Amino acid sequence: MQRQLVEFGLPIKEKPVKSRTQAPKSKTIYPPAPAEIRKAQDLLTKLGYEPGPIDGLMGKNTRNAIVNFQIDFGLPETGEVDDNLLNELTAAYEVVKIQETQKIPNEVSKPIYRYYRKLSKTAAILPAMPVKKNSRHLKAADLFRKVKSSVFAVLASSSIQAMNQKEDLSQGSAVAVSNQKLLTNCHVFKNRSIIIIIQGKKAARARLAGKDENSDMCVLSSKDFYLTPIAAIRKFAELAVGETVYTIGTPVGLQQTMGVGIISGLRRHKGLMLIQTTAPISKGSSGGGLFDSNGNLIGITSFLLKDAQNLNFAIAAEQYWK
Repeated sequence: MQRQLVEFGLPIKEKPVKSRTQAPKSKTIYPPAPAEIRKAQDLLTKLGYEPGPIDGLMGKNTRNAIVNFQIDFGLPETGEVDDNLLNELTAAYEVVKIQETQKIPNEVSKPIYRYYRKLSKTAAILPAMPVKKNSRHLKAADLFRKVKSSVFAVLASSSIQAMNQKEDLSQGSAVAVSNQKLLTNCHVFKNRSIIIIIQGKKAARARLAGKDENSDMCVLSSKDFYLTPIAAIRKFAELAVGETVYTIGTPVGLQQTMGVGIISGLRRHKGLMLIQTTAPISKGSSGGGLFDSNGNLIGITSFLLKDAQNLNFAIAAEQYWK
């Protein structure tokens, strides 16, 4: 997308409205300073986007380079230099430096990572938590039919090329809580920015929209897949040890696998609400759903203790709104 540029260095002023009464003062919009343009050009060059000379001028090559970068990142195609663009460019370059440190060849892909962006906390970007609980007990088969359309498999890789070649893949799960947002775990995407959500034979790109790395809580967003959100979330304080619970996720790549167990403990650790369960969690289950016997989402399956039996843990779903 290309937009007409104003002559460099001159502000744009709105036309005064002709009226007998005094018109409101117009807002003056200034183009980016040459120093900001030079910084953007420098980062674009380092990222391989060819903006032309680093001269602080918004030429055609610079604008095209910005648009190409924004397309790669799934960002609005403004072609403009602003604080948001500089933040995105800086984050992408941080990942390039990691590539160089780990001696990953540059030709692997364009650096289109999103993981190191300055993202909002999960609670800031989620819609209101659905608090109306399902109160009717469901048989396991009925429960699965009720919630399965909200649980997705997730694949992540460091580049499109690596994804196509099935290299550097990480696998997990995610649970939809709105028509665009999904809850999952951050460790699934570490150093990987290409994210695909899958359900059955359908797949779509997703992006990391919010994160709280200290508690391993991440939120994905997808505009290419109209999601079916879960109907209700049950709060941590309402749970009881001994309740029957169900896991639904993608262990070892097997989509929408259901497991059953009980709540074996309710823990708090460093401000995090954790649900201990005997329901099975395996590699690929991270980010999947833990449901009560009424089909309410109660947790996001997150980790297990390797040297112990049936010591599996989910982060309370409610925690994502804290």
